[in-house]
Amino acid sequence: MPVALTDDIVTRFIAALPDFVAASDAVAARYGIEMMGEPEVACATLAANPQAIAEMSASVAPHGFGGIGDFLGVFATVTRAFLVAAGIVPPAQAAALPGAPDDATVALVAAHLPEILAAMMSVGMLAP
Repeated sequence: MPVALTDDIVTRFIAALPDFVAASDAVAARYGIEMMGEPEVACATLAANPQAIAEMSASVAPHGFGGIGDFLGVFATVTRAFLVAAGIVPPAQAAALPGAPDDATVALVAAHLPEILAAMMSVGMLAP
């Protein structure tokens, strides 16, 4: 289910992304969680480890997120809208996907596209 985004939420997402990725890398190494493998396996392994969840939540809390679940909901919504705003996925194709972003969400993310691209590149999610 998409999260209703605001300008403030997108700005906080951009600011939190480097801290989230650093915490993800540290948690993965410390607890042997393969974050880039099968999502279901990574989520199940993470869910079984309250300390890992606490560490991940602590990484996004300074940016106003209520925990890792809150942040991941925003992450998913921003990512879906980003794919449309950046022209990677055509709007008609995106509309058929679960949790498809509406036009207002895509427009909001598009307004932050340079900052989102820079943040994603800075943490290695996208190649420069």
